[in-house]
Amino acid sequence: MNNKDYRKQIKRALFRGHAMAPSFLVVFFFSLTCVMTSCFSDDSEIGSELVGEISVDGIEESYVKTAFIGDVLEINPIVNTTTKDLEYEWLLIDKNTGKKQSDGTTIEPTVVGTDKNLSLKIDLTPGSYQLYFKVKDAADDYGVIKTTSLSVLTEFTTGFYIMKETADGNTDLDMLSLNDNAMNDLITKTQGQAMKGKPYSMWTNYGSYYINPEDDQIASQNAIALLTEDGNVNILRTTDLGVIFDRKSLFFDEKAASEKPRAFLIHLMYGLVLLTNEGAYYTANPYAQFPSAAGSGKFGMPMSKFCSSKYYTRCMRGYSSFYVWDDVSHSIKSVNYNFTASPLTFTDHTGEDVTQNLAGYECLSCGTNFISNQQTDEFILENTATGDRYLYLMNPRMMFAYLNRYVKLDPNSHLGKASVMCMNGLSGRYIYCVDNNQLYGCNFVEDDLPETPMNLEGIGSGETITYLSNQYFSQDTDDDFDYLIVGTQSGGNYHLYMYKMVGGAPEGAPVRKMSGTGTVKSVRFMSASLSNGQFGRMRQVFPVND
Repeated sequence: MNNKDYRKQIKRALFRGHAMAPSFLVVFFFSLTCVMTSCFSDDSEIGSELVGEISVDGIEESYVKTAFIGDVLEINPIVNTTTKDLEYEWLLIDKNTGKKQSDGTTIEPTVVGTDKNLSLKIDLTPGSYQLYFKVKDAADDYGVIKTTSLSVLTEFTTGFYIMKETADGNTDLDMLSLNDNAMNDLITKTQGQAMKGKPYSMWTNYGSYYINPEDDQIASQNAIALLTEDGNVNILRTTDLGVIFDRKSLFFDEKAASEKPRAFLIHLMYGLVLLTNEGAYYTANPYAQFPSAAGSGKFGMPMSKFCSSKYYTRCMRGYSSFYVWDDVSHSIKSVNYNFTASPLTFTDHTGEDVTQNLAGYECLSCGTNFISNQQTDEFILENTATGDRYLYLMNPRMMFAYLNRYVKLDPNSHLGKASVMCMNGLSGRYIYCVDNNQLYGCNFVEDDLPETPMNLEGIGSGETITYLSNQYFSQDTDDDFDYLIVGTQSGGNYHLYMYKMVGGAPEGAPVRKMSGTGTVKSVRFMSASLSNGQFGRMRQVFPVND
């Protein structure tokens, strides 16, 4: 059979639909890629041989659309015919079409329309597709096929990711692009269901190594890492939100269910570090100052046995020292550049009694202020039995990390009663807090911690503030910003408001807005403008904690 006859048989088989022989289905789909170009090039020739009185115009050779922003592909073909009784079908073909499934059946094209005009909502996995438009005489087995290609892109590489808790207590992901396109329920749309477990923390893992299953080669992509309270893991590349690691594939060896991943950080020498409630692990990462050879991205033997949580702050001047709240021993630890953990103390090595073995205490907030090139870190702890709150302030210098100030908060102060709080990053010496749905700025430099009410424009009546975060991106690019991000709740829906900062206070109406179902737990900004080997610039990305 020559190539022309073979292509004709393919098209006749498409018109016959389920009546075609199963054996030919397999041959057709596995041969589709090989003959795609020649098959698409002569639609009119084959169509005229099958039904000469039908012709189709008005379909472009290719289309490009963006996924998950409500984009719709509209195609209105012009069908010229003397036949009055026509049937139409639009078929979508992807990379899996023609493959055998575990039950022995073959994946067929997806029918996406049965009318002459196509209206296809682009909630498709990013990638390349082919569309077949089939027109046939209702009284005949034959007709005309027109083909076109569809490229589905995303806006996942740069924008604000929102980790949220769903109504049924699971984890999903929304996103607001820099074009202010809102994308909701991305885990559900890309994986079929939300991530199991309540949200714990979210991280931007720039330059994550992994083995690309498409070619079995080492690849490096910016990634979003989602961690749940019960230890579930989802690490998604930002090109298409494809999963590059889950809980089972993250480690070389199987970990006990009791070990729960809690946080990630980029380390000067080690690369990408994973902190868990039982230890710390590392893997190669191109963003380290001294990156090792590219690797699989999996985490191996522990580099340290200290316990961790999502509450940590790092020294912005270098050497990768940091402070961390240990959820297991209920202590604040100082971790040096070599990942040796020690009790946080004053410079005279006293103070362990107020930083270590604080049974019954919880960490409510931590943050980093880096105004005028002077770093101040803070932790706020609460004694859950008494309700007493304590403020810890540190001024790290290079590789040395010590406690600078320890204050019991006035229980009648706004910070002493606040439901949510965060620290300013770049523009003022404030710890922000919300008391009775009113925003205040607490000046942490002054001895008496004076508090100033601050106005938030544009928040609707009936909305309760449940989230605060001052986030900035300072890379001398068009993406740069400094926002106070305020999240509110109204029934089962959240709203996000992003305000420009002036002198440490939010100014005017919000410059960006976002809304969705569920409850906001974390917001992270991801940028495609960072490239490998920029550890020094990474410190100019907003503080790591909400």
